[in-house]
Amino acid sequence: TRSVWMATIAGLLTLLWMRCYHWKSLAVVPLCLVLLLSMAPRVFRERMWSVFDSQNPSNYARLAIWKAGLRMIEAHPWVGVGPQRVSRVFYDYHPNSNDRYRYGFFPVHMHNNLLQFAAERGIPCALAWLWLILKIAMDHWRGFRRDEGGTQTQTIYAVGFISVVVLFLAGLFEFNFGDSEVLMIFLFLVSAPYAMKA
Repeated sequence: TRSVWMATIAGLLTLLWMRCYHWKSLAVVPLCLVLLLSMAPRVFRERMWSVFDSQNPSNYARLAIWKAGLRMIEAHPWVGVGPQRVSRVFYDYHPNSNDRYRYGFFPVHMHNNLLQFAAERGIPCALAWLWLILKIAMDHWRGFRRDEGGTQTQTIYAVGFISVVVLFLAGLFEFNFGDSEVLMIFLFLVSAPYAMKA
């Protein structure tokens, strides 16, 4: 959930910047964030600050999973360990088998889109995925800038661009590209601008 909040805030900042066309409009944002955080329920604030707690089960798990993922990539840089095999071979690359019984430790995927693709299918696949995401973002950004004047077309390009920003940032801490519900919405939002051009 923390990565989703981070990505949501980044998406809102991107939207504000695209709407106002300059970064000076974002000067008020830190003040608003501090105000919102101070009014948030205690459990929410604790969850946000837990990002910095290395003993937090979620943080420990992610760091351990990422280290194992890097070992997988080092061992199989070109083709990875194979589709749907990350969780099956995880403990071959993670030295602490006692983590199987640790609370909150679920190594079903890499909790990072790029790391997942590289560990599962190899570095070339991860680079191809990164190229695809950057290409979609650039296409939508160009479409947004080209279609000035706040038209419906410009709005659809903006939504497509912001969708890429949000998915990419949330995907730094989660394999959201592997969740069918997230992927379905994402593909719809980023394909709409291409459909309009056709």
